[in-house]
Amino acid sequence: MSDEVEAVDPIEDAWFEQDAGRVVALAEARLASNAADVLARGWLAVGLASSGQVSAGLAALKLALGGFAQRLEAVAQADEKDELEWERAALAGRFLEATAEAHVGDAARLIVDTMKLEHPPALRVLAAEALAVANDAPKAMALVKRALAVDPSDSEALYLGARAAARAGRKPNVLSLLQKAVSVSDGTIAVRLLARYEPDFDGLRSDPEFQTLMDPFPSAEPLRTLYQALEAGEHERVLALSKTAKGGAPNVLDVLYPWREALEVLLDRDGSGSSWEAPLEALQAEIDAHEAKDETSPAWARFCGDA
Repeated sequence: MSDEVEAVDPIEDAWFEQDAGRVVALAEARLASNAADVLARGWLAVGLASSGQVSAGLAALKLALGGFAQRLEAVAQADEKDELEWERAALAGRFLEATAEAHVGDAARLIVDTMKLEHPPALRVLAAEALAVANDAPKAMALVKRALAVDPSDSEALYLGARAAARAGRKPNVLSLLQKAVSVSDGTIAVRLLARYEPDFDGLRSDPEFQTLMDPFPSAEPLRTLYQALEAGEHERVLALSKTAKGGAPNVLDVLYPWREALEVLLDRDGSGSSWEAPLEALQAEIDAHEAKDETSPAWARFCGDA
C-alpha cells in the first residue's frame, strides 16, 4: 500500500488560500487547453463570483452545470454518476459561498429554477428570501420540503421550516421540525441558541412544549441556577456558584466550562495581570486533564447549542 498523499489540485489550493485571482487564472489556463473541462469551468465561475464579477460568474456557472448535466446523461456506471453528482453539488455550494449576499438569490435561482437542480443550500437561500422579502410562509415551506426530500437530516432546512411554520401559525409543525433539527444538529447551526432570539417564535415563548424543547439550561439544581447566571451576565456570581456546585456535580465539566467562561469574560474586562489570570490558568489545566480522558459535558453542549 502506498503512503503517498494525493496531491492537492492547484485550483483548489488557491481557493483554500482565498486567492480568487489565481483561481480564475488557473481555470482559464485549463480551459484554454480543454474547453470541455467542466470542472475548470466551475472553478472559473467560483473565482469570478468571489472577485465580485457576478454576471460573468453566473454565466460560467450555467455553462458548467450544463456540462455536468450532459456528462451525467452520457455515463452508465452508477459510481461515476455518483461522483459527477457530488462534484456538481459541491460546485453549486462553493458558488453560493463565494457570491456576495446581495446576489446570492440570483445564484440560487439559476441553480434551482434555470438548471433544475434540487440543491438543498440553494433551496434554503430561496426559502429564506421568501420569508425575508415576501413574507411568504407557504412558499418557504414548499422550498424547505424540497430541500428535505434530498437531505432529511439538513438541520438548517429543518430550522428554517420551523420558522416558516411559525409564521403560518402551524404549531405542531413548528415543534416537530424543531425537534428534528435538535436531534440531527451537527454543529452547522445552534438550534436552541438561535431559537432564543428568533422573533418568529415569540408567539410560542409561553408554550410548555416549546419551552421544554428549547430550554438550554440543565433541569437540576444547582446547575440550572449556575447556567442562568451565566446567561444573565452575572459573572462574579457564576464564580461563587461554581465553587459550591463543583463538589456535588456528577460531571465536573458541567461546572468547569461555565466557570471558565466567566473567568475569561472577567479577564477580558480587567486585562492581563489581573487577579483572574492565575485562577483561569489553573482551571484550564483541570479542564485539560478531564478532556484528556475524553470526558464531555452534555449540559454545556446543550447550553451552547451544539446538542
